[in-house]
Amino acid sequence: MKKIIILFVTIFVISFTALLFLNTGFNANSWEYLQSFILALTFTCNLIWPRTRRITLFLAVVFILPMIVLFTLKRIDMANAFGSTAIGIVSLSMVSYLPQLVKKGYIEKL
Repeated sequence: MKKIIILFVTIFVISFTALLFLNTGFNANSWEYLQSFILALTFTCNLIWPRTRRITLFLAVVFILPMIVLFTLKRIDMANAFGSTAIGIVSLSMVSYLPQLVKKGYIEKL
């Protein structure tokens, strides 16, 4: 259990730092910090516990619904934030399948 917690914290810190830098260049407002936190947390959970992939895809759908509502209400800035978070969750969920594909031999190790 201790090994899993250390692995979880390590992957989370590395992915949060990388996502925050790629998203904002460390010059962010509060939503971008929250967005990077959500993306790093879902990516880490997907790597540590593969069964959470279905839950994170449901979470992406939950983020798309307010995006649609806010877009129709002409709140483009908030709709953009929810939409980019949803697309980020879906993208990172797809990337989290790479270790499984390498393990099964579908992708050769580089």
